[in-house]
Amino acid sequence: MANDWLFELLKGVGFFFLNPIFYFVIFYAVLMGYRRVKRERSQFHSRVFDGYQELKTAFTYSLLIGAILSLVTVVTGVTVSPGILVLAGILFLLLSLTLQYQLLSPAYVLGGALVLASFLPVFIQEIPLLGYSIEFNNQLALSFLVLLGLLLVVEGFLIIKNGNQFTSPLLTQSKRGRTIGVQEIDRLWLLPLILFVPGELAAPWEWWPVLPIGQEGFTPIILPIPLGYRRRFQGMLTSEGTKREGKYVLYLGVMIGAASFLSLYGMVYSYLVIGAAIIGREAIAWSIRHHDQTKASLYTARNQGLVVIGIHPLSPAEKMGVQVGETITRINGESIRTPDEFYYHLQKNRSYCKLEILNFEGEIRFAQRALYEGEHHELGLLFVDDVSEQQKAVV
Repeated sequence: MANDWLFELLKGVGFFFLNPIFYFVIFYAVLMGYRRVKRERSQFHSRVFDGYQELKTAFTYSLLIGAILSLVTVVTGVTVSPGILVLAGILFLLLSLTLQYQLLSPAYVLGGALVLASFLPVFIQEIPLLGYSIEFNNQLALSFLVLLGLLLVVEGFLIIKNGNQFTSPLLTQSKRGRTIGVQEIDRLWLLPLILFVPGELAAPWEWWPVLPIGQEGFTPIILPIPLGYRRRFQGMLTSEGTKREGKYVLYLGVMIGAASFLSLYGMVYSYLVIGAAIIGREAIAWSIRHHDQTKASLYTARNQGLVVIGIHPLSPAEKMGVQVGETITRINGESIRTPDEFYYHLQKNRSYCKLEILNFEGEIRFAQRALYEGEHHELGLLFVDDVSEQQKAVV
């Protein structure tokens, strides 16, 4: 029996790499990186992170979280209808075409697929696979809502742990027409997730593995589950904003998971829970945006000093502990107001650098370091007004 389980699991692993979603996510992550690098080069003449950063981030924590989540779904007996999984995949592809990564949250993708599953079967009975695979009864609704709650918890965790790991600076205009800086976060995570699908519904091909459990046959499959996230921060620090939003999304996932058992009392409760997930996720996004926009912008030009909007990785500035959003008021003892003044005083002493920095608490601190040949000649810093007027385009 153990060998049978292992053999079927290996077949499921093979199905993971046959799934087109896996390769689409790789392509999509590379596209995200290309668009980011192109915009950064347009505004700052250099990119902050390389174009594969989004692709590398897509697999951050993925194996560990996927294994933990798979263990939970197996232990709790979560089973899914393959037709709804197909609908979720189609919906993901359609939403991804908008390039609005925040729409790739499981609340919209899986929640939307559950809503579509309630109406589509009447119209697609003649389509193979979908015609006989879509099934949405109380028991399946319970499993899907539990899965939706778990994925929202995972989304919240990833936003907290990974949302602030790297951000992209961009310049835009405020409502008053003033150039301000914004920190943009674009994420696409990919999780491998083991799910059980009823065998009689999910075995349209002879080679498809079917595992006997009790009186029924189930297909263990490993699916690539994509999760998307986008946010722009101008008034809040990204660390504060992502922590706040991630916490709210995590709580929403717990609430949806707990409320999923209401589906046992009737399908109308399932729709209410799905609606709560979609509306709740949108309400969280609106709340974060509203809270951020009501604050004064952190990334604006100052009368004294230069606001840091970006830092190149592994640069002298990063090694000195400079953080995005801080204001550099002096370099090597000289006051500065413009990037030209900063670079002029930096070049006067190429072997040593001492910065006077105004931190987030309004306190002055000092950062100093010897400079070595071959290191970034501008310390790796990007400033809010470190571009020409022609480059200050609205993004």
